[in-house]
Formats: sequence, structure tokens, C-alpha cells
Amino acid sequence: MARRKVKGSYSGIAELLRSPMMVDELVRRAEKTRALAEQIAPKRTGHYAESFAVSASRNGGARSDRAAAYVTNSDRGAASIELGTRDTPAHRTLRTAMLDGMKD
Repeated sequence: MARRKVKGSYSGIAELLRSPMMVDELVRRAEKTRALAEQIAPKRTGHYAESFAVSASRNGGARSDRAAAYVTNSDRGAASIELGTRDTPAHRTLRTAMLDGMKD
């Protein structure tokens, strides 16, 4: 069987990485992560669990050359809950949700 050469198109790949299809898929995955994070978040007051949000961009990545979706939390204590403090162990809500979400 003869080997075939494939020549990539950098502009075509860039177009794919910024396409609405790619944004939609990344948002779908981010929404799944957000939903799981809301489920497993500690709920002492409920504010942390209610403060997750998803946003997306066609200019994401380190070089702003690809689609990206983000799951964020606007609660003032989010970093302390996620990463822990000297007195409180890390809950790792987003990390756990993201890793579980990658299983599909």
C-alpha cells in the first residue's frame, strides 16, 4: 500500500480552532463542569455553589488564536475554598469537576 502525504493548511487549522463548532463544544464541556461543580461545592451558605459561571471566546489560549471556554466562580472566598488555606484544607471543587467531566 502506498503511503499518502497529507499537507496541512495552517489557515485552515486556525479557522477550525476558532470556529463556532469548536466554541459550542467547549461551552458544552464547560457547562457540564459547571453543573458538577455546583453539585459538589460545599454549601455552608450556598453563595459559593451559586457563583459559578461559564464564558467563552474565539480568541482564547496563550496566543489568542483558538476558541476557549472558562468556568469561573465570583465568590470572594473561591480561591480559599478551591486551594485551601493554612487552616482549611483545599476542597478542589473545580479541579474535581473538570477531571470528572473529561471522562465522557
